[in-house]
Amino acid sequence: MESFLYKFVHICTLMSKIVFDTDGLIKLVRSGIFQQIRHDCIISERVYEEAVVAGKKRLYGDAYQIERFIHEGKIQVRKVRVKTAIPGLGKGELSAMDCFKQINADVIVSDDRKFLSVLEEKGIPFVVPTECIVALVAAKKIQEKEGLEALENIKEFVSKENYERAVEALGGKL
Repeated sequence: MESFLYKFVHICTLMSKIVFDTDGLIKLVRSGIFQQIRHDCIISERVYEEAVVAGKKRLYGDAYQIERFIHEGKIQVRKVRVKTAIPGLGKGELSAMDCFKQINADVIVSDDRKFLSVLEEKGIPFVVPTECIVALVAAKKIQEKEGLEALENIKEFVSKENYERAVEALGGKL
């Protein structure tokens, strides 16, 4: 548990450039606390296409929220030359990984299991959306109650293990 909380505090205090893949971005936006992240939030054009362009075609509310965050300057969209090809990973994940490398980012936010295992194998720092929520509480950017509500908002979209670990870290009841 100690290393779990250390990771959160490290995210909020030492990181400045955060790259999101589509999955991580959508889950944090759905949580309702994305606007509380006070770092450079960066997505690739490919992630933009997946989250906003395709999302708006399907009339997903989070696509419109993401687009608003981009217009407000909360999210930066970067053109990325995708050089990496890894079987089983989508274009969004590959572009997020290459974006991370090209801009010398601090961490990638994702909740895609296959992508996370590749990041771990390559030694690329990552966090899952539930960890971001706990980090915001640990850094006193949001209240514990807000963190628990944010976790509840994405409970059905994240793994049971990640959800329970985050709730426990916040001292909440399952």
